[in-house]
Amino acid sequence: MRKILYFLPLQFLTFAAGAQTAGLSISLQDSSFFVAELNGRMFDKPSTVMNFFDLQQGEQRLQIFKLMRLGNSEIRKSVFDGRITLQEDVLTTGYIDSYNQFRVSATERLESKKKNRSNSGGASTSKQAMNRPQFEGVVENLAGISDESERLRSAEGIISLSTFSSRQIAELMLLFDSENRRIAVANFAYRYVSDPENFGEVHHSLRYPSSHRRLVRRVR
Repeated sequence: MRKILYFLPLQFLTFAAGAQTAGLSISLQDSSFFVAELNGRMFDKPSTVMNFFDLQQGEQRLQIFKLMRLGNSEIRKSVFDGRITLQEDVLTTGYIDSYNQFRVSATERLESKKKNRSNSGGASTSKQAMNRPQFEGVVENLAGISDESERLRSAEGIISLSTFSSRQIAELMLLFDSENRRIAVANFAYRYVSDPENFGEVHHSLRYPSSHRRLVRRVR
């Protein structure tokens, strides 16, 4: 059965223009669902991965509660309660291990919208992501391809000729049961998305902490 993945509200997945911020992507080593409290704010929509941007650099207070079933009841088991330190303009990817310790698995530089504009030569034009009806047509066409290898080739062709948002790429990844192909889609799409500053959203479509670490390494 395919695991249900939840998206955090968009406001927590965007960058403040011109701000010097830090980012955090976190999961549990066993890929369980959890909720979190970050700097006193509760994020209680269950997820296997949570991404946070627009955080101030420095020390952060983090609590993680693993969701467990006890009969007909759901209980929250605290698996981490402590402080972590984030660097300015860096996305820190970490996980809670079986000993309830926070482990940093990878770091990568964040790219602000201002930097992206300067890298494109300062042009005022920006790429516009595909509209929803067009995107739903793409999803329907790809879903109709039964062979996943052929579906991947078709997806890469479409991605290279069109413009998608990071969230749309995350949705396309869910068309693949193979974790390796989901990573392949994300890795290929990175250079084509309209909002690379939001690319952390694709991590929601991966199942395992090891996958997040592989993706971070491959899109640097």
